[in-house]
Amino acid sequence: MLKKRNKLAAARYRKRRVDQTNELIEKVDQLEKEKQGLQKKIEDIDTRKTKHIKVDNMAVIKKQYYKEKLKMKAEQFKAKGATKLKSHKEMMKVIRDMRDI
Repeated sequence: MLKKRNKLAAARYRKRRVDQTNELIEKVDQLEKEKQGLQKKIEDIDTRKTKHIKVDNMAVIKKQYYKEKLKMKAEQFKAKGATKLKSHKEMMKVIRDMRDI
């Protein structure tokens, strides 16, 4: 009788150990899938961040370009002198050019 109870207890222990091992394996698989999903999100965020940085840098470059262009137009305007402009049309063209920058 004692041998039989011991044998049953050992079988329950082995089964419990196998069940725990299987649960841990499932948990590890689940966590690995979650980790992959999070890594994908990180990559997506990094990609978007890089694109935004490039766009921001382009905006700064364009701003600098147009600022330089405006300076050149202003210098041209000063060089011609408002009184040396031949007509009202010419003055309006210079003003439109400066505004279009």
